[in-house]
Amino acid sequence: MILSLFCDKWEFCKCSPGTVYGDVKNWSEVDLPHDWFIYDTNDLYENSTGWYRRTVDIPDDGRRTVLRFNGVYMDCRIYVNGVQAFEWKYGYTSFECDITKYLHTGKNLVAVRVDHIEPNSRWYSGAGIYRKVRLVRYENTHILSDGVYISADTDGNVTVVTQTERPDDKSCEKLCLKAVITKYGSDETVAESTAKVCACDRSALPGEIVRDSFKYSKNEQKLFVCEPEL
Repeated sequence: MILSLFCDKWEFCKCSPGTVYGDVKNWSEVDLPHDWFIYDTNDLYENSTGWYRRTVDIPDDGRRTVLRFNGVYMDCRIYVNGVQAFEWKYGYTSFECDITKYLHTGKNLVAVRVDHIEPNSRWYSGAGIYRKVRLVRYENTHILSDGVYISADTDGNVTVVTQTERPDDKSCEKLCLKAVITKYGSDETVAESTAKVCACDRSALPGEIVRDSFKYSKNEQKLFVCEPEL
C-alpha cells in the first residue's frame, strides 16, 4: 500500500446552489482542509455549492487507486475525468471511493462538488472539504482500510481480525494472513497466528492469537500488534 497526503495544489470556486462544473469561473488556489464559510462571518449559513479540482498523475503499475476523505460538509459528488465516480451524503464521517476504473495512465482530473443547503445542523458545520484527503494505492489483493480489529477478553486472550479483498479471478489457494504480537518497545514475539485466506470476496483472520503461557493483562502487559501481513 502507498499512502500519501492529497491536500495541496487544489483549486476552488464558491458558486450559487446547483452550479454545474461547466459553468464554474474564477478558480482560486487552496490547500485542504478548507471551509468556505469562514470567509464571510456575516452569512455563516449560506446556501451554496463549492467546486474543488486537482490533477493527479497515475503510473502504469496495475495498482488500484482510492481517495480517502476524512470529512466533507455536506453532500458531495466525486468526478474523475468528467464522470461521476462516487456520491456521499453525510458530512460527519470519513469515506473512501475507488476511482481506478475512471483513471488512465498519466494526468487525470479529480473534481469534487459540495452542496450546502440549509437547514441541516443545530451548530456551526462549516462547508467544504474540512478534513484531510489521502491518495491510497493498493495492490489488487490487499488488506482493507480500517480492516484490522483488535480486542482482548477478560481471560487475557487477544483476538486480531483482518479483512482482505481480492479480484474475482484471483485464486486464494496461496494467500495467507499473518498477525504478530510483540512486547511493546521490542522485537520479542509473544504470539502469532497464520491462516489461509478463505474463498469469499472478503476474508477474515478469525480466532484468538495466543500461545501457551501468554495471557494479556492491562495491568501487566504492554503489547504492540504488528501490521498484519497478506
